[in-house]
Amino acid sequence: MTELQIKGREAKQASHVLANISSKCKQDALFKMADYLLKYNQDILKANQIDLNNALENGTAKTMLDRLLLNENRIEEMANGLRQVAILPDLLVK
Repeated sequence: MTELQIKGREAKQASHVLANISSKCKQDALFKMADYLLKYNQDILKANQIDLNNALENGTAKTMLDRLLLNENRIEEMANGLRQVAILPDLLVK
C-alpha cells in the first residue's frame, strides 16, 4: 500500500470521527488551527523552503513551484480561510 493510499484511508477514518463530534468542538479546532498557522508561520516558512528546494532538485515545473510557495500573506489567507469555515453552519448536525 502506498503512502497516499494510507493517508486516504486515515482521512476516511477521521471523517467518521469528525461527523460525530459537536459543532462547537469542530469550530474550536478550526480557530485553533488558524491561530497555530499564524503563531508558527516562521517554522512553516522554513519547512516550506526545504520542500521548495526538494522540488527544484526533482525538476518540478516552475508553475508548480509557485503553487508550493508559501509566504506570510498566503499563511494569513489560510488562517482567514479556516476562520471563515469555522463560522459556517455545521451541515453534519444531527
